[in-house]
Amino acid sequence: MSYSRDELMEFNGEVVDRIMDVQAKLAELEDQMPAPTDRIEALQERLERLQEKYERIQAAFDALDDDDQDGDHD
Repeated sequence: MSYSRDELMEFNGEVVDRIMDVQAKLAELEDQMPAPTDRIEALQERLERLQEKYERIQAAFDALDDDDQDGDHD
């Protein structure tokens, strides 16, 4: 399935927002004493999955850019 640049930009914005939310929650939890390690580990795993999704979106942007450049050779 292929997405338009606008759709990718929307997905990218949503993922970036979620990454920032998870990072903020992690920072709050890490400041607590004692730190809730189970919750921190779960959030770190979620952050890792979001970062992987972000990388896939960036790869899709790169593929769109490559397609755009290939189409410019009329």
